[in-house]
Amino acid sequence: SLDEKELKNIEVLSKAYKHFTLVINAGGYIDLSFLDKIKVDGLVFMGQGGLEGGYAIAKLLSGEENFSGKLSDSWVNNYYDYPNSKTFSHNNGDVSHDDYVQGIYVGYRYLDTFGVAPRYPFGFGLSYTTFEVNYLGAKKSNGKIELNVTVKNTGDVAGKEVVEVYSSSPRKDSEYQSLVAFKKTKLLEKGEEQNFTLS
Repeated sequence: SLDEKELKNIEVLSKAYKHFTLVINAGGYIDLSFLDKIKVDGLVFMGQGGLEGGYAIAKLLSGEENFSGKLSDSWVNNYYDYPNSKTFSHNNGDVSHDDYVQGIYVGYRYLDTFGVAPRYPFGFGLSYTTFEVNYLGAKKSNGKIELNVTVKNTGDVAGKEVVEVYSSSPRKDSEYQSLVAFKKTKLLEKGEEQNFTLS
């Protein structure tokens, strides 16, 4: 969670500027429930970029480079939407013992299976351009399913897109869906398209 001083700074900045983008420079997700009360026009999860992080984020925010990353975890509306939030670390008064009882139901697998809507889902990410992804067909080859897709940059600037493939099991004791393949395009210019196979 952010502390009171951090929250106050965000609130002051959001009121002082017509357009306000908040950059989160942290090692993992944080509770974003403050967004329900404080207006933020843009939100960027930077991760910890190290020595070159400042240069990279400046190029992205200025539009010199285009965003092409996707979230590798789901960000919930409130920290307590996570199933282990009440028992994690000091939250249950026991800092020396944690039981990980979630099994496969971690992150999007928990949220999707049990109908908990995230603020930002696994695989979410925006760009300065838009893309059209078309599924062209599938075939079975060497014990694998191969999907043929085409991705077209339908916007005005160059960018990259990530295509994600999920599978669902008919079993009742299984998660709702599971990521089974993903692939990022090359840098696609305006109107350019790329065809590739995911297996």
